[in-house]
Amino acid sequence: MINNFARTAKDIKCLFTRYPSPDKAIRQSKFRGFMALLGLLIAAIQLGLLLTFSIKLHILELLPAKHMAILMTVLILILTYCTLSQFGSTRTLGKIISILTCAVLTLGITVFSRLDSTLDNITQVHTQTNTVNVLVPVQSTVSSVSELSKEYVGINTITDYSVIDTAVRKLNSEYDGEIKTHAYNTWELLLTALYENTDIKGAVMTNAIYEALCEQHPELKKNTKIIHTVSIETAITIERNSDTSTDSITDKPFIAYLSGNDTTGSITDTGRSDVNILAVVNPKTKHILLVSTPRDYFITIYNQDGKSGTDKLTHAGNYGTGASIQALENLYKTEIDYYCKVNFTGCIDIIDALGGITINSEVDFTTSGENVANKHHFIKGKNYCDGAKALAFVRERNAFADGDFQRGRNQQAAISAIIDKATSAAILANYASVLNAVSKMVATNMPTSAMSDLIRAQIANPTPWTIDTYGVTALDMDVKKDCTLSGLKNVNVVIPDYNSVNEAIKLINSTLNE
Repeated sequence: MINNFARTAKDIKCLFTRYPSPDKAIRQSKFRGFMALLGLLIAAIQLGLLLTFSIKLHILELLPAKHMAILMTVLILILTYCTLSQFGSTRTLGKIISILTCAVLTLGITVFSRLDSTLDNITQVHTQTNTVNVLVPVQSTVSSVSELSKEYVGINTITDYSVIDTAVRKLNSEYDGEIKTHAYNTWELLLTALYENTDIKGAVMTNAIYEALCEQHPELKKNTKIIHTVSIETAITIERNSDTSTDSITDKPFIAYLSGNDTTGSITDTGRSDVNILAVVNPKTKHILLVSTPRDYFITIYNQDGKSGTDKLTHAGNYGTGASIQALENLYKTEIDYYCKVNFTGCIDIIDALGGITINSEVDFTTSGENVANKHHFIKGKNYCDGAKALAFVRERNAFADGDFQRGRNQQAAISAIIDKATSAAILANYASVLNAVSKMVATNMPTSAMSDLIRAQIANPTPWTIDTYGVTALDMDVKKDCTLSGLKNVNVVIPDYNSVNEAIKLINSTLNE
């Protein structure tokens, strides 16, 4: 080996030495020097990539210490061989291994950078966007907000008062105007005044309420026009007293709220919560309990102003993720530690990025086509679904006698299918598109460090998780009730069976205390 070092050093020195008339031996020495120098340069690049790779991996903290030590030892040994081979007869093989290793390290750095960026994106969403509409009668000549200056617009004091008040003040500031508000305590009184153009020239309401009103009052879209929208951002706040320290997340059970909103735009937009599943996770026993609650459950919900009322669970989403969490905490007498929110746009994009999923349906049915553009048929058993078909699967309820309850079971089946695909080797081929979709369409308050802890724990102990499901039931379905918080009248709701709610509470506590 010492002779090899001396010979290679001589060859490299020869490479930089000028000879008046180099003979064959000198030319060969120069060539060996060039190839050795090239190999050492590649090894130097390999060293730089290895340092960057190790730093990225250390920041993400994805690997247990044992796995990290083994991986770094292997990579250092490969680097050592590639470097030393340039001083011997295996320098060509060393270059090939070095180039291949550089490619692998570059890929790893790219993946880790994308993953780091994605985790930052989905954990940095701490605000939600309320879109507020300014409406005027369809026959009105008013076409801009400035024309409403010094005029009265109708608002409802029952719901969203703080958001509406902020929106009106923002409009007055932007247009240097003085829009005045006339308060009504029912939507019927407000809409009558708007249609008849008495007392008010327009109305201001959140888009979430506007969409809900259009379902109850189909004439609303025909009799009015939206002349302006304004976005109001509010913080997502979750009141909880439990210790959710990330230091103990791999040892201490926790509850995560999985929310699927019916919006199709930005993940920050507020909207009705059509998917409401509590994931009760016990990392010590590797047990997950999924508890599904129907969207139309008639329970106590809360808004941003601290008001409460008996309403449909789905309407809590109109007031933000925190309102949905508060309603479910009150229903199940527990505390929710984290949330993970995805809208319907995200559902399609993420599943397509995964390359589709295989959902195991417990029933044979054909979708009604009400919630999605095309009808789809699902057999009892395994069904391959792209994003659009999977969305049809989880949204359908009219095809079932028990409506929302079967839909809840379907949502749980889809979640299980997503978990199966996301934890399979198939995800490696689509990692870039998956990360891109997740970064835009998912929001969570779980810290990046907590996610890293869970991933690291799974790598250290790859034992499969046990997933159980439970769905609360109803005493009566499609009963007409007045929703006191949203102010909507005579709405179809589901009357809870509190025996099933109490059973869910027992299962939640049992999973937490295993």
